[in-house]
Amino acid sequence: MPSLTFRAFPEESLLDEDVRIRLEGVEPDSRVRLVCRLHDEKGIDWVSEAEFEATPGGTVDPAELPALSGTYEGLDGKGLFWSMVPYPPGRGQGKFSLHDLSPLTLDLEAFCRGRFLARIALTRHVAAQGVRRVEIRDNDLVGTLFLPPGPGPFPGVVDIVHSGGGLRHEPFAALLASRGIAALALAPFGIPPLSRALVEIPVERVGAALEWMAAADVVDPGRIGVSGTSKGAELALLAASIYPRVKAVVAFMPSSVLWSGVGRGYEKRASWTRGGRPLPFVSPRYDCLAPRSKGPLRLEPMYREALSELPEDHPAWIPLERSSAAVLLLSPEDDAVLPSALMGRQLEMRLKRAGFRRPFLHRTYPGAGHMIGSDLLPDLPTSVRHTFHPLARFPIAYGGTARGTAEAIRVSWREMLEFLGEHL
Repeated sequence: MPSLTFRAFPEESLLDEDVRIRLEGVEPDSRVRLVCRLHDEKGIDWVSEAEFEATPGGTVDPAELPALSGTYEGLDGKGLFWSMVPYPPGRGQGKFSLHDLSPLTLDLEAFCRGRFLARIALTRHVAAQGVRRVEIRDNDLVGTLFLPPGPGPFPGVVDIVHSGGGLRHEPFAALLASRGIAALALAPFGIPPLSRALVEIPVERVGAALEWMAAADVVDPGRIGVSGTSKGAELALLAASIYPRVKAVVAFMPSSVLWSGVGRGYEKRASWTRGGRPLPFVSPRYDCLAPRSKGPLRLEPMYREALSELPEDHPAWIPLERSSAAVLLLSPEDDAVLPSALMGRQLEMRLKRAGFRRPFLHRTYPGAGHMIGSDLLPDLPTSVRHTFHPLARFPIAYGGTARGTAEAIRVSWREMLEFLGEHL
């Protein structure tokens, strides 16, 4: 029998790179269990496992063999990554979070009939070697710029945080910079000296970020775009309809209208202002929510109901047809927070009616929940799809399946890179 070898290809990689795991030299046709462990920034352990039947040649490769049982089943070379669950069960307050730029270490072990066989470790990086991080604190302009290695000038993207606020989307911008794009993680709210609340935020903060990027020597001023996730996508689409500087806009979980502020007491106030004046908005129908239980709450019905009652001439519709940007909308079909696929279709119809002549794409992802974009990067656990929202102050559900959401995260990331590469 050949000697036992357990390897990962490569042992160090970026989160969006393919990694293969291969065990060789085990007993032919034997049952082998692989276990993967990850210790997150909150001190929580995440664990996955899967059982495989080795080939007649004594090999186990999750990309070639279906998992017979475990935290996932079937053929999926990424399954050990996305199916990790908190251990012990019930630990933690919600979904996997990545706000730190530190490398992640995954420990993998192999067992046969309860007997330990081998152990390896692999490292996943958020930022490529040579990516530079620059803090920006210029009055109301608060963010972090990530620059690719090299002198530039680079295409640039201003990425707008979701309703969680602050700079929790830094890893997204760092990984984007690893792919050759100068990425500014912008915090329009949620971090000092800015308001903690997501209410009456000036859209001019995005305009200032765009001009700051255009003035930077390392950024090509003619190749600047905006991106955003969820509430950040709403602001990104609004900014694209206002500022001709924007050459491309990417909206993860897009909105077709401007919604009210987020948080208790803000449902009757605007999210955004322009020129010091609150912009028109729509309030969700809170009365349409299911009765509160101990479990996470699906918010999507209150937005869907409000949309069903909205006249076509309401001033809160986002006038995306005024934009000179190429547009990419990315919508999970089982979004439990927003009816993002519906709103993406509404934007699509609006642009078609207006004879919009810039490139436009709307991608949808079956079985995916509200976790694509800056909310979660590729190859991270999607098994827990709820969280305690810092502004709403109660647990909310994200929807989707673990497998469907993980696939959507990988595919939407790749489609975003292709889109930006073509249009910036």
